[in-house]
Amino acid sequence: DELIRQFMPLSPQMEVLEVGPGSGFPAFRLKRAVAALTLLEVAEGNAANLRRLFAQTPNVQVVRDDVCRRDLGRERACNYDSIFAIEVLEFVSDPATGLRNMAEMLRPGGSVYIQFPNYEEPAWLNSYRRREELDEQLGAAGFAEWAIHTLRLSPWSQRLFTCCMRFPCSCTGPDGASKVNARRTHVHTMKPGHITMGEGWKRSSSPS
Repeated sequence: DELIRQFMPLSPQMEVLEVGPGSGFPAFRLKRAVAALTLLEVAEGNAANLRRLFAQTPNVQVVRDDVCRRDLGRERACNYDSIFAIEVLEFVSDPATGLRNMAEMLRPGGSVYIQFPNYEEPAWLNSYRRREELDEQLGAAGFAEWAIHTLRLSPWSQRLFTCCMRFPCSCTGPDGASKVNARRTHVHTMKPGHITMGEGWKRSSSPS
């Protein structure tokens, strides 16, 4: 949530969408900072867990849907001031459709923040070998501006990330050894012009 606060200015008037909320920890930390927070979760089991977790939180809504579903952006067009997706893009089957849906769901002048690993793992569905591949998808999605930056963790942050995320997620190589890489990419985008992405990228300024 510290990355989100750094790269995405939030205000009490904003309606925000989180794609892939996981355990709900970022939502728990951010729910008081915005007017409404929607959690878009593809797995029915986790969506049910999140509904129980936030049952007493009126400004948090859990929606069971797939960011790669083709009609999602049209059905929820211009619903959100900001969208963020942390450690999600590597797991989506159709990133081009997912990015287009995010662009369509974003209100004019809104921003998107995406953070994901820029290396490959056998279990992941998506990765980018060249920046041009991502640039092409962002442009086709409808973003006019975006910034890409590398996020390099400090030794303490790397240790925390390894112990709290990589080990529990059992991201291991064929020999059973943990494959941890501190280089991550973040993209921040804004509509109608911009996008910012993570694991190697940073936020752009608001369109005039």
